[in-house]
Amino acid sequence: MKLNRNQNHPQQREMDRTIWQIALPCVIENLLTFAATLVIAAMIGRLTEDEITAQSIGARITGLLQAFFKGIGVGATIILGICFGAKKLGRCRRLGEQMMMIVLPLSLLTVVVVLMFPMSFLKIFADSENLRQMALPYLQIAIWLVPSVAVSRIVTAAFNAQGDTRTPMIIAVAMNVVNALLGYVLIFGLGPIPGYGLRGAAWSLSLSYAAGMLMGLFALYGPKGLYRKMQRDGALFSFEFREIKNIFSSGLPASVENMMWSFAAIIMTRVLISYGTTINSGYQLASQVEEFLAAPCFGFQIAATTLVAHCLGGEKKELAEQYHRRVSFWCVTMAAPIVLVLLLLPNFAMTLLTDKENVQKVGAMYLMIAAAAFLPQALNMVDFGAIRAYGFKEFPLVATMIGMWCVRIPIAAMSAWIWHADIFFVFMGIALDQFVRYGLALFYRTKKKVFPIMGFRHKSTAVN
Repeated sequence: MKLNRNQNHPQQREMDRTIWQIALPCVIENLLTFAATLVIAAMIGRLTEDEITAQSIGARITGLLQAFFKGIGVGATIILGICFGAKKLGRCRRLGEQMMMIVLPLSLLTVVVVLMFPMSFLKIFADSENLRQMALPYLQIAIWLVPSVAVSRIVTAAFNAQGDTRTPMIIAVAMNVVNALLGYVLIFGLGPIPGYGLRGAAWSLSLSYAAGMLMGLFALYGPKGLYRKMQRDGALFSFEFREIKNIFSSGLPASVENMMWSFAAIIMTRVLISYGTTINSGYQLASQVEEFLAAPCFGFQIAATTLVAHCLGGEKKELAEQYHRRVSFWCVTMAAPIVLVLLLLPNFAMTLLTDKENVQKVGAMYLMIAAAAFLPQALNMVDFGAIRAYGFKEFPLVATMIGMWCVRIPIAAMSAWIWHADIFFVFMGIALDQFVRYGLALFYRTKKKVFPIMGFRHKSTAVN
């Protein structure tokens, strides 16, 4: 994908073509990624309710670490995108390689810490010794996916920053095919190969992520790899600490935002488990459906971040704002039919994931409530991606913290532990969180002058 650098005001059709060139591969990639996750969820959904809950506990811990490196990948996409917009390709390669050299040992350190104190982490999620013992072997295997995720996030950023979202899509497709095939064999067994249940699910995840990382590195350094076409600008081990700091300063707020989701998920897991494993299992499976249906919106988030960063790198602020608005339009256009699916087919969706009727009812209730908040959730993705690229790195984090810790968590905790209310009110708190964040983002878009009053300042991330 190449931006038109000769026009500050491209025709709408040209803008749409540029948006879809970036967004469509990301949409397909995320759909296939979450489709494979749904397949694994459906396999696990055939296990016992305790096993479903144990798997969700282990997945929360690995998800917390993935959230950190996902945020670093967002920062890398922004800074590398600005480098690309400024036509500094050699620096793109050098920074990308140096970031891989940083995140790999950092991720291995987190693996060591979790393996040294696994029960300490599991106690955060569950009081039941039986659930902790069931989750322990899953966690000890699945934690090894973290280094692969860390490196893969930087690889993906290297391609996305240059507008190439097709290559990460192909890698994701291949990785998820591996995950689905291995998952079936290792969970249930095939012929002489025995089934390993939760251990099998963990092995399939770890091995498929490792395969995805290796494919990504080949796409960078293979005979026709991206970095084979670029001459590195400067020595590899001469670290550009200023730009690395920019990557972390751009990415850490996104990391903290993602980790706030994970920390909130810790409390939500405890809340849901207090209602019983049936309620927790229903929510965990339904949230997989929700994530799958939200997958197209992640593609538009990448498009917003990439295009705004490119325009700002080329000092075209007005064009950046035009792309921001147009990406929002297409995101809503994609989200509208998804709302209908959530409203009209929640029971059917849950029957695909589990054969347990009580679990199906809980999941269907959550999906119908989630439908009400889906449009605000979709717009939040685009707005927060663009806002980060504009340089307001802290705002998405603050908005997320307000929504989670002032709305979602208090309502859930009080409903479960003080009011002893029906699970319906917990689910309503989750939906209300999305509306609050949407209101804050809308306030930013229409009243930018509030940022100096609130203490936020625009900090340029332009590469010199």
